[in-house]
Amino acid sequence: HCNFHLRDEESMRDERFAKTLCRQLGIEYRKVDFDTLSYAKEKKVSVEMAARELRYDAFRQMKEEYAVPCGAWGRMPFLCFSR
Repeated sequence: HCNFHLRDEESMRDERFAKTLCRQLGIEYRKVDFDTLSYAKEKKVSVEMAARELRYDAFRQMKEEYAVPCGAWGRMPFLCFSR
């Protein structure tokens, strides 16, 4: 799950949902926290672009870690990998 911390309680609700769903499906839950606003300011990009860059970087790292031959890209509320 990618938590960009942009929507306060709603972000936390999404995180809890992803964690519960992974548990129900019997697959490992992974979470990545981002300081999206600081990243956007530092890189001088929009919040939307910052979130996209952070998300894609996290997906690339997980893809390498899990040796996934193809990735799931795009806007997804959560991403669960099974081992």
